[in-house]
Amino acid sequence: MPDGVDSRSAVFDAALDAIVTVNHEGRILEFNAAAEQIFGFSRADACGRLLVETIIPSAFATHIGRGCGATSRPARRWCSGVAST
Repeated sequence: MPDGVDSRSAVFDAALDAIVTVNHEGRILEFNAAAEQIFGFSRADACGRLLVETIIPSAFATHIGRGCGATSRPARRWCSGVAST
């Protein structure tokens, strides 16, 4: 890897599958290029939004929304391409 390139970021950005991660509140923290193409949201537009209001069909939103908040472990934010807590 070239200097300054984080291997996790490289894999994240090169993945052909959508990678979307959320925090304990259900807010989107990570949204890769494949997710942008599949779901039609830019990374900037998706990050910070609630998952259930963004890409989950309404028929499943209530069920999935109840699962958020199950952990209080802090998440790392990668939307800007740089990890932060």
